[in-house]
This record gives sequence, structure tokens and C-alpha cells, in this order.
Amino acid sequence: MINYLVAKSGRGHFEIMKLPYGVYLSQLKYFKLIDVLSTKEGQEMYKKEKVLSRKDPDVSRLRNFTGYKGSDG
Repeated sequence: MINYLVAKSGRGHFEIMKLPYGVYLSQLKYFKLIDVLSTKEGQEMYKKEKVLSRKDPDVSRLRNFTGYKGSDG
């Protein structure tokens, strides 16, 4: 992975090795995301993953759902 960051960032091996671990991981994530989003298939995959990993409900879709009747009906 260090060689990957060297190629993508243009930094030297020893410069990458001196980075704090958190910075190293964030740059690795950033460059991997750029690689994924550079292709049409990667963009579709990212959109699907983004929808699947949502933590807040899509209220507009829930309002259109009519399968739940509630306790009075």
C-alpha cells in the first residue's frame, strides 16, 4: 500500500513512512475513492453502497409507503 500512495501522491517512500498513521489511512481512503469513482461501474457501486449505509430514514419514501395501517385499522 505504501507503493500505491507513492505512485498516487507523488511523495517519496520515506515521506510516506513519516506520516502519522491517521493521515496515512485517510490518504489511502481518499485515493482509493478517486480510483473507484473514475469508472462508471465504480460510480454505480458507490451510489448503491451510499444508499445501503444510510443511517437516517428517507422520509419521502416512507410517506409513500401504504402497507402499514396502524393499530386502529
